[in-house]
Amino acid sequence: MFDQGEFFQTPNPCKSICTVNNKGFCKGCFRSREERFHWNEFTEYQKHLVVQICYVREKRIEAARRKKLLQAAQAEAQQKAQFDLFSEAVIYEESGPETEPVEISPQIDLF
Repeated sequence: MFDQGEFFQTPNPCKSICTVNNKGFCKGCFRSREERFHWNEFTEYQKHLVVQICYVREKRIEAARRKKLLQAAQAEAQQKAQFDLFSEAVIYEESGPETEPVEISPQIDLF
């Protein structure tokens, strides 16, 4: 029985970026060093598996990048939302490009 992948050639996934990340994978095609060097020695089935593995690596790296950006945006939003406990709060009104801060004095009700 023949595998359908044996009838079609798997193209080389190289995108001519050819730099490696901190894990040793190419930043363009996400192949490891061994996968890049031995590409011409692989069977069509092995090439197909390598391309699938590279697709998973790419999605994993993109997910980690999105997670990092989301955490940075959340940290920035949290930092903007906090202010000193003993200082006056400053509220910016969004009326136009010439926004000026409106100072609100702290109101302390003791009784």
